[in-house]
Amino acid sequence: VLDENNETSVERVIQAIDWAIEKDSDIISMSFGMKVDSEKLHRAGILLVAAGNDGETEYPAAYKEVMSVGAVDSVASQPKGSAGGKDVEVVAPGEFILSRGAFDSMQIFSGTSMAVPHVVGLASMLWQKDTSRTAGFIRSLIGATARECGTSGEYGHGLIDCEYALEHYDEFAALYQEEESADYSDFTLDGMENE
Repeated sequence: VLDENNETSVERVIQAIDWAIEKDSDIISMSFGMKVDSEKLHRAGILLVAAGNDGETEYPAAYKEVMSVGAVDSVASQPKGSAGGKDVEVVAPGEFILSRGAFDSMQIFSGTSMAVPHVVGLASMLWQKDTSRTAGFIRSLIGATARECGTSGEYGHGLIDCEYALEHYDEFAALYQEEESADYSDFTLDGMENE
């Protein structure tokens, strides 16, 4: 959705979301942020994963319907420029990530845009176990199985943990209630807390 200047408009973002929904996408990865609030960006029934940028949670990541992601480095510290604060739901690796760049070159990038694909990848692995599950289930499972690495005011539920989430999928599914008010932030599995 970004142009040659790395800019976009709300209308262009909405067109991209609508296109993805029309193509029956289950997850939309948005590694950008805008300071503008727009009611048109609110959607339901699909898992929206977005990055907060420039040290704050921007839109669309700031919406409660969107899973907001912050970045951490190799020692689980938040690097400069990563989103932090109460709106961050989980964090993922986002510093010095080997990525494919222009002309098929391999480059090192940092930022929340590198963290978002980690969360999207975990969501994809979990969802393929049972594609009839809802976005709410996947989102709750990711949060419930995240590894605590700091205060919730900075790191949300914590650092995503793919192995732990996959290992405890069935146990979480047996306890999960499909209610918007359900809170799994203190969820533990058989008395084990993921720390």
